Amino acid sequence: MNTVRNNLMYDDEDVHITSGSFGEGLEMRGSDLDIMIISKTIEIHENMSTAVRDVSKTYLSTNFRETKPGFTYLSLEYSNAVDALSLCLENRGKLYLSSTLFKQRHAVQCYSLVHGPCLTDDMGATDFAYCLRSKSWVTQADQWITRPNNSWPTAEVKQNIVDHGVLFVPIDPTVKFMNIRAIRKKE
Repeated sequence: MNTVRNNLMYDDEDVHITSGSFGEGLEMRGSDLDIMIISKTIEIHENMSTAVRDVSKTYLSTNFRETKPGFTYLSLEYSNAVDALSLCLENRGKLYLSSTLFKQRHAVQCYSLVHGPCLTDDMGATDFAYCLRSKSWVTQADQWITRPNNSWPTAEVKQNIVDHGVLFVPIDPTVKFMNIRAIRKKE
């Protein structure tokens, strides 16, 4: 069922993946539906010199300095997209992706409530997590591969995960719960 849903939601710009309990095959009463939407038009690279440039894509680089473990700043390196600049804030002469502006761009009338990293509907029935992908593993996550607990996942599963890269979910550490519709009305 999840595969059918994911395939029906397929388009040229995004990949949809059912996640959470439904993604694991558990359909418990009262559970919400979690869907990850991964952009195909934005790529993240730790080392921009290895990036193969495609003029139709936006490229961001990671900056792990001055961040907590598991977090990064994403710096705009290249884009032909008209709205790319509107998603960024300037800091020390560089443009960085703003998680708040990124979520606001994706908010629509029925999915405008920010719930952690997700946009959700007024009923709380469906959460959408808009994600960005790095096709390669990031060095900050190397310790996950070499951690001492090797009972699970297996070495093969770990390698499969590493081979598929990393997903980045825009999180604003200062905003826990926010209604984007209310913000738009104030502007």
